[in-house]
Amino acid sequence: MNSNQLPNTLQQLFGVTNQHVTELPGNTANSLYLQSEVIQAFQRMQQAAAVAGHDLQIASAFRSFERQEAIWARKFSASSQDEAGIATILHWSALPGTSRHHWGTDMDIYDATALGEQKLHLVREEYTEGGPCWPVWRWLQDHAAEYGFYWPYQGRGNGVAAEPWHLSYAPLAAKYLELWRDPNTISEWALLLQSRKLPGFPLLLQDLEALIRRYTLQVEPIPSEVQR
Repeated sequence: MNSNQLPNTLQQLFGVTNQHVTELPGNTANSLYLQSEVIQAFQRMQQAAAVAGHDLQIASAFRSFERQEAIWARKFSASSQDEAGIATILHWSALPGTSRHHWGTDMDIYDATALGEQKLHLVREEYTEGGPCWPVWRWLQDHAAEYGFYWPYQGRGNGVAAEPWHLSYAPLAAKYLELWRDPNTISEWALLLQSRKLPGFPLLLQDLEALIRRYTLQVEPIPSEVQR
């Protein structure tokens, strides 16, 4: 399957294009990409966080299909390569084409100053009381909604681990999420995985719709206080 033949919205959804994202300015450590509207909202939130004493930064933003594919292949090769192995992978990592990082709306955040010389691992202990990112997480609990952001993964029974570092920009993310409710989207995604000869595809093919329901659609609802 030639991914360029997909409608533009599905190319963005699956992460097979980067035409919808732009580089985040002023980031010297590494190149990060998000949609322009998301960058503007994040920068406003970042400035407010700075006034409150927090050095809010992004660890990860847009991620391509190819990058997610490499993550999947590495983890699948090290797994039991059965349904249990797939469930273990999906607890921590999305299938290629289903990562919210494809959309240019989602990011992993941290407090750079509070982290200091420590290496960021993106684990819960860094964001719970006593961890370096606990204060900025608490601030975001009170203010992220003002800028359109919320937490889609809080570990409430959908099979995906809680991710206190993962923020999503609701006004745009909601539109991408809705695309997954269309059975045609799942069909196009299946053809893409098949054409890429994704490791484990025969196992995945047994019930792709169930995987999408559990790991993609069954996320936290957007709180009513989130600005849209």
